Amino acid sequence: MTPSLEDHDVQRVDVAILVALGLEATPLVDRLHNPIKLNTAAGLKIAIGQMKTRRVAVVTTGVGRDAAIRGTRLTIEGHRPSLLVAAGLCGGLDPGLERGTVVFGTSVTRVGGRPLTAPDPSGLLSTTSLPTARVVTADRVVDTPEAKRELREATEGDVVDMESWYIAEAAEAGATRWAIVRSVSDTATERIAQDVAKLASVTHPARLAGAAARLLFFRPSAISDLAELREHACAAADRLAEALDVILGQG
Repeated sequence: MTPSLEDHDVQRVDVAILVALGLEATPLVDRLHNPIKLNTAAGLKIAIGQMKTRRVAVVTTGVGRDAAIRGTRLTIEGHRPSLLVAAGLCGGLDPGLERGTVVFGTSVTRVGGRPLTAPDPSGLLSTTSLPTARVVTADRVVDTPEAKRELREATEGDVVDMESWYIAEAAEAGATRWAIVRSVSDTATERIAQDVAKLASVTHPARLAGAAARLLFFRPSAISDLAELREHACAAADRLAEALDVILGQG
């Protein structure tokens, strides 16, 4: 029989790790012992299992504000985690951060939003040697060195993503501790082709498939840009999973 969210043995977890993309989730799920995999009516993909000494849920929410908020609320309601981790890829704003660097977010802000400071997560995420970073959440992919520089100057941020602020705000509303762990997939000096960057802002899977097909039809050379972007993203996601595996094994 297929397990459901109502089954007691799959409900409660120590840590819930929220990511936007299946690409980010895969290396994390691979590190779970005997994972139970669920697909919810709300569109979340969830894998629950043991990672080191912690019972962990890896939740794939989808991209952007609405998906992040919905995923956070449903995860808190369904699994009551002691700690919720906003994880996944990010873009570098600090020129000193290399691709593949995994950072521990001490705060998160967004343009027009109040800054949020991460609570001390020492109960489940013990002292980590990861570099700390100030995270900025944007509503679109920041795709050029010029735009990244401007965003850094405006916010004093070190990395940028599209979900962490919304996850943190929803976690606070749900009285749940939160943390941010992100892996840099593109550096402050790298440029992402504009038409490729737009794909990352498409939140609905069906629309994303259609947009990708149109892009390749009108610009066949985009396939190399997409392949390179995916290669960098997969490598960064692997580094993220390695770091979280180590962190959750501490303490």
